Amino acid sequence: MTRSKKGLTLLELLIAIALLTTVILTASTLLISFKKFYFDFIQRQSDIGEVTLAVLEEMVNRVTVANNVTITGSSRIAIRVDNTDPSDPADDTIHTYWKTGDIIEYKSKVGSNPEGSPITIAQNIGLLNFELQPGGDPVLNWVKIAIGILPPGAGEQQDFETTVVTRARSTE
Repeated sequence: MTRSKKGLTLLELLIAIALLTTVILTASTLLISFKKFYFDFIQRQSDIGEVTLAVLEEMVNRVTVANNVTITGSSRIAIRVDNTDPSDPADDTIHTYWKTGDIIEYKSKVGSNPEGSPITIAQNIGLLNFELQPGGDPVLNWVKIAIGILPPGAGEQQDFETTVVTRARSTE
């Protein structure tokens, strides 16, 4: 049997199609895996940012209505909030926030009840800083709060900073 020099045989064509199909399937599988990894990475980073901003908002709200704000060092704050009777500190709630490693922890104490156990409320934290800036008014003071978020993997820390006016009757 003589073979023509022009064109491909059916067997050669089938082998080429099988190889091309294998390459396309492998490439599409890799592309789908990369897309899933990238989406999960972006979602994780977004979740970390949202949680950290919610923690910052919670601190701001509590400092705004505080009767007393105590800053220990630069990364621990205790916020005393009056629950019912302003003249009776026994019913106040003390909210305490601090940084341990790369997490923010929180605990509260209501009146004379035992102090609650610390809970982790934010992770991937590179910076937590509190600074009291006394105002000209003896009742109004400013508390500066700064939080830095460490992105998952390598990346630059994202810093958020705000200054809160407090009507605190006492700040330390």
